[in-house]
Formats: sequence, structure tokens, C-alpha cells
Amino acid sequence: MRILRATIFVMLALVALVGATLVPAYLRALDVDVVRATGSKGPSLVQEAVGLIEKEEIGQAELFMLAARELKVPEHEKLAEVLQAFKKQHPDLARHGVAASYLDPLFGAQSGEGEPRILDLMLPDQARRRTLQMLEQSTRAGVQEILDNRQLTNTTILPPVPSASGQALETAILLTALLDRTDMISDRLSEQIESYAAAANRGQGTQPIETVYLDVLTLARVLNWAQFTGFMRLVDSLESLRGLMRQAGREVSGIAPLYAAARIAGSTAPVAGYLREFRPDGWQNLRVALAAGSDGLRLLLSADKPLHESRVRGFLLERVPALQTVFSWLLRLTLALPLLALILKYVLWLDAAFCLVRGVSWLLPHERSLASAQTARQFGLYQQQVLALLLLLLGIALTEPALARAEPDASPRPSWKIPVVSAAVGSKVNEAIKPVMKELNWIALLLFAVVQGALYVVNLIKLREVKRQTVPSDLKIRLLDNEEHMFDAGLYIGLGGTVLGLILPALNVVQPSLMVAYASTLFGILFVSLLKICHVRPYRRALILDSTLGSL
Repeated sequence: MRILRATIFVMLALVALVGATLVPAYLRALDVDVVRATGSKGPSLVQEAVGLIEKEEIGQAELFMLAARELKVPEHEKLAEVLQAFKKQHPDLARHGVAASYLDPLFGAQSGEGEPRILDLMLPDQARRRTLQMLEQSTRAGVQEILDNRQLTNTTILPPVPSASGQALETAILLTALLDRTDMISDRLSEQIESYAAAANRGQGTQPIETVYLDVLTLARVLNWAQFTGFMRLVDSLESLRGLMRQAGREVSGIAPLYAAARIAGSTAPVAGYLREFRPDGWQNLRVALAAGSDGLRLLLSADKPLHESRVRGFLLERVPALQTVFSWLLRLTLALPLLALILKYVLWLDAAFCLVRGVSWLLPHERSLASAQTARQFGLYQQQVLALLLLLLGIALTEPALARAEPDASPRPSWKIPVVSAAVGSKVNEAIKPVMKELNWIALLLFAVVQGALYVVNLIKLREVKRQTVPSDLKIRLLDNEEHMFDAGLYIGLGGTVLGLILPALNVVQPSLMVAYASTLFGILFVSLLKICHVRPYRRALILDSTLGSL
């Protein structure tokens, strides 16, 4: 009979555990299936590109097409055919990606040849002279500050303009001034660029403004006029520009998905912020959401959480297709009421833990207590509930994705290797001081405290169980002696946590703080001391007095 009951409870635990695994909701992460289901409700990259073609924004549509091809979005081949046919019908639009006849006075006849990139148009001397003459007529002080950077000779990244190989820097300066003059960048970005340019002119260092020029050159090398200006319009700050260029590299295949994401988000700020916060997996998360569709990307950026794909759930759905119906219902629930889905998941987790503990308890040998069986069963149930709650907390700590994220390491930014006449002057970079207590350490401390607290409650229940026994005081003292190892379990667990905290760094599994390892033993000492000094010792003293007086 007891084996049958244990089997029933274990089966119920497995059912609840499978149900909890199928719920696509997490505390600090987004499920991939939730993002894909959300993205399927809105326009895809292909549909977004078709809308841009209808608006005659050919350059931006081409970037969307390249992003769709890079992410293997369905029907991207058909989109490429449609875009190519439109270019043949409208060669004037295809030349610069947009109707831009106003560029002919600057770039001359070259603007009629093929689909030139910005750098190809600006490198010839005549194009740069015409652009310089037009910009020198501007009355904007900021534009003139940028143009004055042409006189710099102490550059550290790019060759100075007066040198024989200064065409690249001059091109970048003219392009940046042209963007500022024609209001094709945001006010904040304009102020930052003008500030860096002015600082360089006053001898306060050229590396910040040269970094901007390097990013401009990278974009101008692979983008046409419409793509270049469209990308720069979305940039809200130099921090966003640098973050995106670090991720994109120097090829259009890397720039296209970032542009598509920024265009859908309305600005580079949320995209750059997500990449900065969730390195190194942020870019892959954005690619998955972008491939899912516009609404999927917006959900990811608004939630500001990493993506997670459950392999266990995928294994279950693959092996048991009948579970697909249950998962579809849970997915719809998560899309409509994510908080309710999360509560349901942890209720199922708690049910699974309790049924498992209850089932195992039926397999353990039952001691015959001298007290009533009802009282013993009642306190046994309390202990099982506490243990189930402890298992739930441990399950959350061990299985919940992104519950603790390590600090991302700063990745080196890509740069062009352009020969410089003068030796590069190194600059000191103050590294940000990393906080000693990382998020992972806080989670470990909380876990140790929860384990010791749960064990403390279990021991209090055990102590109360001894108090409720209707036996003489001498026998109660012996029962307390029998529970002595249970009362000291906090010390054993604390020492085990300390040893584990010292072994894991040696194996390069994680790198927790040594303070966290020693805190495990500290928690054990505190809780065991509290239990024995404040609870066990006074009760044992009362029993000794009662036993002594009774014998007299």
C-alpha cells in the first residue's frame, strides 16, 4: 500500500514538473517561442522592405533585404528579385538609393555611374574641393570647428590631412561637416561631435574625434548616400554609434541587420543599450528576434531581457507530440498574461516538489512514536512542506535562466589599419572599477541564507515535535540527544558550501568572491547558534530541572 501511494505521488510530481517545464515564462528572461509567436503577428523584414520600396526608399530597402538574407528570413530571394526589377525601372533612384539630384553639383559626373558608395564619391580631389567650398559658406560655428580639424597634425589613428595619405581623414571630416550642415544627424549627436572637434582644435586630444571619423569612414565605405544618411539619422549619440560599429565590423552584412533593428526600434539607443547590457549574447538574441519579425524585436527591446530556449522542453515536444497542444495553450496564456503564466509555473514547481517529498516519505521506514500518530503525521506534513519550499527555491536558483549574469568583458573595437606617418601616441584609459560584489555573488548569498533559514525552521518543527510528546522528561532529554546531529546540520551544510566555493574557481566553473564562500560557514554558525542558544538550551535546562525535581 505504501509503495502504491509513493508511486502515485511520484507520478503526480512528474506530471507537475512536465507542466512547469512547458510554461514559456521566466523571471529575468524571454522565451524564444514567445518572441517568435509575437513576431509572427507583425510584419517581417521582407514586408518592411516592400513598404520601403513603395515609399521609393531603395537604399534602406536594400539594407532590409541584406538583413533578411543574412538572417535567412523566408522569401528573401523573392524580395531580392523585386528590388532588382525596381532598380532597373528607376535607375535614378537606384544610383544613390533615393532621389538625390542635389548631389550632382558636389560629386559631378561620377554620380551617374552605377551605384557608388559614399567613399568612392568623396575620394576624388574635385569632389572634396566642391564639398569644402560649399561648407565654408556655412555660418554655423560647429561646422567651422569640424572643418578646422583639417589643420590637425598630431593625430593618433588616421594620417593628418596635410600628409600624403591624408585623403581618408579629410573625407571623414567633410562628410561629418556635411551631415551637421544639412541637419541629417540628431541635435545631441551634433553637439557631441562639435564638442570633440573643438577640443581637438584646442590641443585637448584628437583620439575622441578621430574615433568618430573612423566610424564615419567605415559606414561610407560600404553604404550609398541614402543608406549612409538614413543610418546616421537614427544615431542618437556617439556612445550608440560606437557600440553598433563594434558589433557591425566593416562589412555591410553586419551593418544591415543593425540598421534594420534600429529602424524598427526608431533609434539606435535601445539597440545599442541592449547590446551593451547583454554582451556577448545580445547580438545573437537581436538576430533571433529580428528574424522573427518587427513585433518580436520590439518585445525583446521593451522587455530588456535576454533570450532563452529550453532544450528540455524541445526534447519533450519532440518525443511526445501530444504535449504540443498543451504547450500551444500555455504559449497563448503567456502572450496574454505573462505574470499569471509565471505564477502558474511556480505553483506547478511547488506541487512537483511537495508530491516528490511526499512520495519519498512513504518509502522511508516509519518509526513508531510514543506520541499519538496524528500528532506525528501532522508535524511530518509541516516538515514536508518546508522541504518542498526549499526544493522550489533551489530549483529556481539552479534552473532559472539569467538569474545571475556575470559582467561582460569589454570587447576590442574594430579599426582600420591605416599607415600613419608619425608614431601613434598612446593615451591612458581609466578602467572602470568593477564592483566587488557581482550579481552572481548576491544570488549565492541569498541561496545560502535561504537554505540555512529553511533548515532552521525544520529544526524548530522537530523541537516542537519533541515538546509535544507525552513522555517523561528523561526520555525527552534522550530524544533531544538523538536530534543533536540534525540540530548541527547547518554547520555541515555551511562548511560544504565553503568547500564548494573554493573548489569551483579552481575548476574554472565560476569565479565567486571568497567572501561568499566563507559566508556559507558564517550563516551556518549564526543559525545553529541561534537555534541552540535561544531554543534548545532553555528547553533542555527546563527538562533537567523537571527530571531532577521529579526524582526527589
